[in-house]
Amino acid sequence: MNIALFTDAYLPSKTGVVTVVNELYEGLKAKGHHVIIITVDNPDAEADESNPDIYRVPSAKMGWGMKDQFFGFPFLKKVSKIIKQNEIDIIHCHTEFSMGINAVHESKKCHVPLIATTHTMWEDYYKFYIPGGEHISPDTIRALIRKFYSHMNSLINVSAKAHDYFKQDNICPDIPSAIIPNSINPKQYCSKTSSPEEIAELRSSLGIKEDEQMLLFVGRVVEEKRVFELVDILDNVFTQTEKAKAVIVGDGPALKYMKKLVSVSQHPDRFVFTGFIDNSLVHRYYESAALFVSPSLSEMHSMTILEALTSGLPVVVRKDTSYNDTVIDGFNGYQSESDEKMSEAIVNMLKDQKLLKLYGKNSKERSVDFLPETFVNRHIAYYQAVLNAWKTRKPVTDEMLEKSVESASKQ
Repeated sequence: MNIALFTDAYLPSKTGVVTVVNELYEGLKAKGHHVIIITVDNPDAEADESNPDIYRVPSAKMGWGMKDQFFGFPFLKKVSKIIKQNEIDIIHCHTEFSMGINAVHESKKCHVPLIATTHTMWEDYYKFYIPGGEHISPDTIRALIRKFYSHMNSLINVSAKAHDYFKQDNICPDIPSAIIPNSINPKQYCSKTSSPEEIAELRSSLGIKEDEQMLLFVGRVVEEKRVFELVDILDNVFTQTEKAKAVIVGDGPALKYMKKLVSVSQHPDRFVFTGFIDNSLVHRYYESAALFVSPSLSEMHSMTILEALTSGLPVVVRKDTSYNDTVIDGFNGYQSESDEKMSEAIVNMLKDQKLLKLYGKNSKERSVDFLPETFVNRHIAYYQAVLNAWKTRKPVTDEMLEKSVESASKQ
């Protein structure tokens, strides 16, 4: 197959979408498919200059504090020429913005099927990223989402949460879809595990003593991740436990205020902030921790949760359908109904070393379901189902897509 991936985020930017797109690109190429990436220009993208599969369109850096985000100019003749030259069979869109607009335009112009992966729950994000977003109603956002996705032949949802959202009557209930969860490549995420000495050195540099348990949060420090609530949750934990500290790995616009909240909390000395850590080094923090925690309710399918599973960490999160296939109550952690219940779950787990060890082992076992091989096989089967229907002019159905993905999962 000849496949075009359209995205507004790609290397050297570092986001969950970038990870997913790159994993898909490399996996499809390894299986003999011809794949191109249409994305935005980036002044730091020197490494791409020699890759004939990557095409960048002129772009402008976005404002609003959105680091490493660019807006590409749509409707360029250059893109149409690229699609025709590469004899593209199917377009796979990973964005609702400029490259998404390009994808819609090219699918119609070149008469090829257009699918999209629903990566982001924009109803949870827009108020934090759109200037004056607090004055925009959720109904307006839903209308914009509905208008954009109505152009798709079918959708790929990354979780049950994404599936249920888009099947709502006021979104896109009639567009066929199937669930393909994100994946994680253990070799890329962690090419070399840390030695006991390296772990001890890192913990010492963080001010964590040998007899103290390390709680870990990794992610962008932004309000929609409920990082302010995380301070209260952990402060409550520390009131009930003496030998535990929290390490917050990541940077973001909410970091300054989060630190301020910690400074006036009951246990300011038990929070450690690392700021930005290079992706190649993040695995060391997972390997040094006892438990991964996240109160976020805005995820579609969290990459940091997949990293925690791959690292063999138990996980405690707030209850949300985005975690249904990764965090299993009583198996590798807990989904808590409230912040208070989340604090309680963390405390109970910290008191039981055997349980922590068992749940960590179970997390590692669970991570096998999200390996790149399965992820890529599911996409290939999905693409083939769409193309078969397109060529025979038959309608695509949920059942057709679900069966194709399920069959690939068993390979």
